[in-house]
Amino acid sequence: MVSLLRNSLRTGYYSLFSAYAVFCLAAPASVLSLFSVGSVLSFASIASTMSVFSIASVNSYWSIASRNCQGWTLNVFADCTPPEVTGYNSTMELHFETREFDMFAKCTLGEKQTKDARGGKPEYCDYIDARCVYRDDLRVLHDKPCKVKRKGYGSWRSVTPWKRPSVKLKLDEKVEFAPGWESKKLTLNSMVQGQGDLRGGPDDKSAYQVFKDMGYKYVPETLPVRIKVFRDRVQVAEELYAAVEAISDKYFMRKHFGKNYLLFEYEGTAQGVTEFKRGGGQYDDDAGECSGEDCTVGVPVLKTALGPPQTKDMDQEEITTYAAAERATMHFDGSCFSRVHDMNNAYLGYNGDTNKFALIPSGVDQTFRGCAALATFVRRPKCDSMLMCLDDLNCTAMYEQKVADAGSIGLQCASEVVTIMLPNLVLTSLAIALTLWIMRGIGLRVCDVQVTLE
Repeated sequence: MVSLLRNSLRTGYYSLFSAYAVFCLAAPASVLSLFSVGSVLSFASIASTMSVFSIASVNSYWSIASRNCQGWTLNVFADCTPPEVTGYNSTMELHFETREFDMFAKCTLGEKQTKDARGGKPEYCDYIDARCVYRDDLRVLHDKPCKVKRKGYGSWRSVTPWKRPSVKLKLDEKVEFAPGWESKKLTLNSMVQGQGDLRGGPDDKSAYQVFKDMGYKYVPETLPVRIKVFRDRVQVAEELYAAVEAISDKYFMRKHFGKNYLLFEYEGTAQGVTEFKRGGGQYDDDAGECSGEDCTVGVPVLKTALGPPQTKDMDQEEITTYAAAERATMHFDGSCFSRVHDMNNAYLGYNGDTNKFALIPSGVDQTFRGCAALATFVRRPKCDSMLMCLDDLNCTAMYEQKVADAGSIGLQCASEVVTIMLPNLVLTSLAIALTLWIMRGIGLRVCDVQVTLE
């Protein structure tokens, strides 16, 4: 006769398939979970509630110490809870006919990536016709045809069912969204991975505002916008999004770089090579032939890859401020501290009148995560322009002073432990304790069994 030890099995009360005692060993100290430890309604998780492949998280998957994070990129100390749609004056309504809405919903991330790599897209992965109605308080500033396209990689979400996809808009006419911000383009970020576009920093400032407060001027404007989505006059969604000023836009570029400009983009480039986006003035792609001094940089380079500019091609005060601001906002997915790519989530602008380049911050939704960023930001910035700059003692001193002025990111990590990780652990512990207490009270002993072999 061989008996399985009763006490060793009791730690797996009420786990999935727990009527078969051996499965309780796959989820010790868990409730209705499988392959988990100290979890509730979870799979392959530790100290989590309603989570998958997670640690100390709630309603998340592929996460560590996070809440309501459901993308398949790793979330660390993140609170992805959608903000309430209250108290905001700006509203954008997206009205689709049935056919257009169904096309809008059809594109998958795999198709988008494949088609992007091949240089072409199916019709339903490109801009879709709609009608955009934009209201600022009580004024209607735009009520005309527009085009809408889904965007993102880690933030890619489904349309049906509605899971807060991020989108780009092309409006029929120019709109003034705020003083100094006018455009026919608008980016609407869903904030499913983080809310750095709007809040999260000191005094709940946005990452872009922190860049501005540190004296960096090449920064897009943002504002909270309530969006309403309609399919053939039936409302399917109402959410709070972050409206972000479009960077690849003549209005933004003229405002910050003058009439003669070039714009390139860094996005997940392993070699730090840029992608050409647009040119203006003498560098306009449609400006025709150029000759002599008009070709300082020249039309021929417009659609070619451009390597990182030399330090002499950038203003030392600006590049050190940019790098210090990336550190201050804990922008671990940016250009100077990215753990994966040499350059990422930034644009590179060129002013043809000053002959200077400048980086433009982008993709700041996952900023202000101190614990996730600690290991990243103990080292020096690795973007080429800053590495060249740090070879100079004056530049090094300038950068270190800006970092010191910005303050410690360790305090942010301590705050996350207290406000995110500990409550998650307490919630899980209480859920397990309450469930076990109730089950014991009604006399259930699902895993308290003996197996006898004759």
